[in-house]
Amino acid sequence: MAEPLYLQISGRLRQGILTGEYKPEDMLPSENELAARYSTSRVTVRKSLGVLESEGLVRPWHGKGYFVQPPKYTMFTLYFGDDATDGRFRFQEVTILRPEKDVAEKLLLKKHQMAIVTRRILERDDRVVAYDEKFVPYERGVPSIEFELHFTEFPHMFEERFAPMSLHTEMTIGMETAPEHVCAALSLAADKPLLVVGRLIRASDDKPVGFAKQYLTEAFGKLSARSGYYTQEKL
Repeated sequence: MAEPLYLQISGRLRQGILTGEYKPEDMLPSENELAARYSTSRVTVRKSLGVLESEGLVRPWHGKGYFVQPPKYTMFTLYFGDDATDGRFRFQEVTILRPEKDVAEKLLLKKHQMAIVTRRILERDDRVVAYDEKFVPYERGVPSIEFELHFTEFPHMFEERFAPMSLHTEMTIGMETAPEHVCAALSLAADKPLLVVGRLIRASDDKPVGFAKQYLTEAFGKLSARSGYYTQEKL
């Protein structure tokens, strides 16, 4: 299936930015120029430029056009998720329960509201290196997505219910004392401090729709990030 034209256009412009054809603070060709160059409408061109803007590569200047953003070397891109993790996930359980207070507060759950929870371990070379939990608010009358949780990664599991571009993720990384059930799954001593990556998924109205925590052991390895312009390469 052919790639949509607006993505082809954004891809060519992105390549021009990353290779230096368009330098920081340069103005991109106008919407009319791009529409003529690619034999398409300004609506399609505007959609292409919107993709680049969402990636932080360009910024609009009302009445003038789109300008290339300077690289932000103090802002890092971290690839983190199932498709960026070596190893094999194995499910422990899928259940519906009342989550701990900190998770309930992050998801803005009502009093006594439950959450669908999945728990998995990550194995690498026959060794358990991480423990993963995902929480999604449970609502009566709304089709349950617990089976989707088996196969789909954050935030893609929500794309059937929300426009993909409307979702955004807030990530926190820090040390926490692992709860008892996590230590047991990882075969660690009780109250073991671990590096924890938390991901809160929000919809366009800023409403939280899901929360994930991944507890990483020393055997997991390291997290890597890259500064500069956005790229689609995995680290």
